[in-house]
Amino acid sequence: MRKIFLLLMVFFSINANAQQTSPQVIATSGNISQQGNATISYTVGETVIQTGTDGTTILTQGYQQPHYNITILPQYQNTEPNINIFPNPTTDQLQIKFDNDQELKATIRLMDALGKQINADEYTALPNTAIQYPMQHYASGKYFLTIEVSSNHSIKTFEIIKNK
Repeated sequence: MRKIFLLLMVFFSINANAQQTSPQVIATSGNISQQGNATISYTVGETVIQTGTDGTTILTQGYQQPHYNITILPQYQNTEPNINIFPNPTTDQLQIKFDNDQELKATIRLMDALGKQINADEYTALPNTAIQYPMQHYASGKYFLTIEVSSNHSIKTFEIIKNK
């Protein structure tokens, strides 16, 4: 009985198929170029496997994905209105001045140096006036102040230094 079982195990292991995978790398950039009957494709940012040379030509080999997709994110060029923040560094309050000729609704978010949101408030910016933003209750350090104007969906981020 053991011989039959052993024989069956050997038979099934010979006919078994192993998992097959192909090497892949996710790279930040790359290109393909063809000149005559030679084709060179490359990626930037992949791990180097081997380098070979014949004295005049150097070839560095690695893994490369055969297909890639490029995603282009929209760039928002609308930077209106102009916003001035002062004093920076600050100890007590920030003055946030919008260069606007009409009333604007703005969301102001304060984040710490690690990007954690600390505070978020909505403000109305009247023409030729400054918003008083309190900073006296925060510890000394670096902060990021993000201002989103709802009328044109523009977002601006400022680095703020808080001193004692």
